[in-house]
Amino acid sequence: MEMMQTVKDLREVMPVMAVKDDLLISRRGEVTVGWELSLPVAYTLSEKGYDDIVEAFAAAARLLPQWSVIHRQDVFMYESYMGEYGKGWLSDCYNAHFEGRRYLTHRQYLFLTMSVRGSVMKGNSTTAAFGIRFSAGLPPEGDIAQFLVKADEFISVVTSAPGLSARRLTDGEIVGRAGCPGLLDRYLMLGEETLLRSDVSVLPDKVGLFGSEMVGFKISEADELPGEVSDVWKDEDFASKAELYLSSSSALGLKLDCEHVVNQYVVMPAQGYVLQELDRKRKKMVSGSSSAENRVNAEQIGRFIDDIHKDGKLVCLSHMNVLAWGPKGSYLEIKGKVSSALSQMNVVATQALYDLPSLYLAGCPGGATEVGKDNWMTQELTSMLCMGVNETFETEVEGGLFQVVDRLRNIPLRIDIQRLARSRGFIDNYNVFLLGPSGSGKSFFTNYFLRQCYDAGEHIFIIDVGGSYEGLCQIIEELSCGHDGMYLAWDEATPFSFNPFIGYQTWVDGAGRLRQEEGGVTFMMSFLTTAWSPAGGWTSDTMAVLERVVRDFVVYAKSQSGDSLPIFDDFYRFVADVVAPRIVPVLDSRGEVLHLPEDPLLVAGMPVTPADFDVARFLRALVSYSSEGAYSFLLNDRNPRDLFASRFTVFEVDRLSEGDPLFYSLCVLCIMNAFDLKMRNSRGFKRMVVDEAWKAIANETMAPYLKGLWKTARKYQTSAMVVTQELDDIISSDVIKEAILQNSDTKVLLNQSKNANRFDQLSSLMGLSDHQKQLILSMGLAHNPEYFYTDCYIGMNSRYGIYSIEASKEEALAYESDRVKKAPLYERARQVGSIREAIEERVLEMKRKKTA
Repeated sequence: MEMMQTVKDLREVMPVMAVKDDLLISRRGEVTVGWELSLPVAYTLSEKGYDDIVEAFAAAARLLPQWSVIHRQDVFMYESYMGEYGKGWLSDCYNAHFEGRRYLTHRQYLFLTMSVRGSVMKGNSTTAAFGIRFSAGLPPEGDIAQFLVKADEFISVVTSAPGLSARRLTDGEIVGRAGCPGLLDRYLMLGEETLLRSDVSVLPDKVGLFGSEMVGFKISEADELPGEVSDVWKDEDFASKAELYLSSSSALGLKLDCEHVVNQYVVMPAQGYVLQELDRKRKKMVSGSSSAENRVNAEQIGRFIDDIHKDGKLVCLSHMNVLAWGPKGSYLEIKGKVSSALSQMNVVATQALYDLPSLYLAGCPGGATEVGKDNWMTQELTSMLCMGVNETFETEVEGGLFQVVDRLRNIPLRIDIQRLARSRGFIDNYNVFLLGPSGSGKSFFTNYFLRQCYDAGEHIFIIDVGGSYEGLCQIIEELSCGHDGMYLAWDEATPFSFNPFIGYQTWVDGAGRLRQEEGGVTFMMSFLTTAWSPAGGWTSDTMAVLERVVRDFVVYAKSQSGDSLPIFDDFYRFVADVVAPRIVPVLDSRGEVLHLPEDPLLVAGMPVTPADFDVARFLRALVSYSSEGAYSFLLNDRNPRDLFASRFTVFEVDRLSEGDPLFYSLCVLCIMNAFDLKMRNSRGFKRMVVDEAWKAIANETMAPYLKGLWKTARKYQTSAMVVTQELDDIISSDVIKEAILQNSDTKVLLNQSKNANRFDQLSSLMGLSDHQKQLILSMGLAHNPEYFYTDCYIGMNSRYGIYSIEASKEEALAYESDRVKKAPLYERARQVGSIREAIEERVLEMKRKKTA
């Protein structure tokens, strides 16, 4: 058929007459109910997950009355990224880096229409494009009520599939509100945010609107489909290392880079009617025909009918089309993109050269029956449902703290791995474990993450080896005018100094017992048991003596007059002057026991002897930390520096790690105790990051302290985060496996290609599923060469995904951890007196070189 150009009033061709009570009413008297579907995120489903979705749709379709029409509509529109500014300089740089970047959005709508055979099977020459010359009345209210009951059952079964949920569309969403276009307007005007419904140029092979023109392809014949219709497609971009799946129509969905709509229609006809029509067609092909092609087609129809009867399958009438558009002059480009996508699916679709106007109007919500009889093909229900688009782009978590980049679209989106994640049941604690092999961008990621945490108002406390956070700390200090950004690098001239007895007044309860749950008590016990160990190791008996000594000192210190804090030297003197005489017997000049202590130290009613507790060796081990020892500076500060005032504090222990291993361990333990005090006494969300320095305290003696800290952190709105780069660190350390890994609900993995040969071992330790393993192995593959970024895996128990990390040039310079690369920048910062100015100068130089 050939259509003559004419001018029509939109009211003559518009399929929908009214919207009432959240229902679309067509001019032919059909009633349509609609939902917006939420789909699983791309690559989050296994092959079985896609099977479950198809089976759910098939089961739901079986519930419907005869001649009901299912219309799935996937709408892909371009938007431009608009950043949120004002949270900080680096945050503004980040948003400016992405400002204006175009990306596709995806929304899927599901419409269910109550119809009759005469309406569905009308000829193509009587569809809406030729004008609807009458308006039928509404069906009886009782019929509509029954249909809505079936609709509720239908959507309930559909959303039983994994990752699917639905929201009923309302009148306001369909027709719009107060100057805001609704779903009908946006469809008719190809996404234009306008209430104007005019100047639509509908030609036989294209639809034009303002500066856009549309091309359409349709699938209306069974032989246009692949020989075997599958519901999944293995993504070849990752096939070399990982097996990841998308729906079979993903080439027409997420991967088709243009604005477009995918319409899939399924009619549930009377089975007897369809099979009779097929048999009539078969007989006609056989009767009096000498054509070999007709005989072959007749045999195929016969086998199809036999299979339907034998297997109890359902037959449906179906149609699928793609309507894509772009600016004027892009017609051939858009046509080529759609043709290429269809060929990837092994589909030989037909361009809609004469019936594009009909298909365009049939795609209008509530207009599904305007497809026309000649565009329906007879197909087995499940086979056609396999052609649906069953995944979407990553979605934001509204109010999420952490900005990452969607690996498919390269635009920022917000997720959350702490308070919001816990409120939604993804995690039970806020702790994070990060594994990033050398060269995977571990320091870059952590800087990137912590900068966002700081901008969100969190308190950050870092123990670092290697100077990875020096640049970020300097920027924070400069921009906060010195209020935040405390950088403490250990050296002999400026050693760290603490007081271990802050809060000691609460260490003993009313009954005179030592409170083991107090953080200060746990620290003190860990410090003492690490500094010295009895010849046979610590036992329950020796630990009981030590607890009694600490308890007695607390009681003694509280009894002394004055408000000043006790220091470690006071504890040392107490042990030497008070405890030791109560354990060591009095000797004569020949070294023989003259008499036992008059007031012996009693534990469990029994006096303690040197054989029970070698107090002399204990004192020799502690003297190094007394006022007489080499490390007298560590624990003898009655007025310690306020580490709690700064919201971003870094302890750099690189040089410390090169010295005495025991002192290094004890010093890191002291730093962690300082954080523990901050955690318990500060409001707001806190984050402690131990980057590689954790190795100093990953021993059996300190394990109880670490385990207690990791378990307690949640109660104080705190995240404890460990960062490491070697798989062996996990395998060889029981502390990491038992105290930290098991108590960290959020796992972050960077590119694991260096661990590929041992990945099964890593998977076992972290309890990864097969699908999680495939996702992790896909990191670093299928990158968009237009942008520079890296991938990361973020797992929160059963919720997980792959995201990209991309930053501005300013951030890249601020987060640089290589000493050689960052030295010139720091030198320039010293010259101009501003790290920010030095970075901005360097970025301008980079831009000039790029344009030169």
